[in-house]
Amino acid sequence: MASWTAAARGARDSWNRPGAWASVPVLSFGPTPASEYAFQLTADLLIHGWDLARAIDMHGRRAGDTSSVAGVGSDRDLVHRVHEQLASQIDAWRAAGIFARPVPVPDDADEWTRLLALIGRSPDWRPGSGG
Repeated sequence: MASWTAAARGARDSWNRPGAWASVPVLSFGPTPASEYAFQLTADLLIHGWDLARAIDMHGRRAGDTSSVAGVGSDRDLVHRVHEQLASQIDAWRAAGIFARPVPVPDDADEWTRLLALIGRSPDWRPGSGG
């Protein structure tokens, strides 16, 4: 836990540095505006938080639920922002092999469930269930 805390503190301090948000970091695929890089990091933490919660059988968040293990998916504004931005970029991410094809969900599914489905994750996946 101490390593995670130190890494998180260092990352936060880097983002709070004057001029950080105006920078253009060079990532493995080329120069990327800091705002896009921050979005990618945020989406990555949100999505993989769910992956980890499910992988250790902590249930993650179920459709219609407003709570979750460690808050994964419960921040509706964050989920909305990530869903909205990923939806506008999803074809490029799929072409790069980052995300699978969408998974069908009911029309009345909440936004967290629709986000998971958009990126090819089955919201009902459980360890040992296959796929």
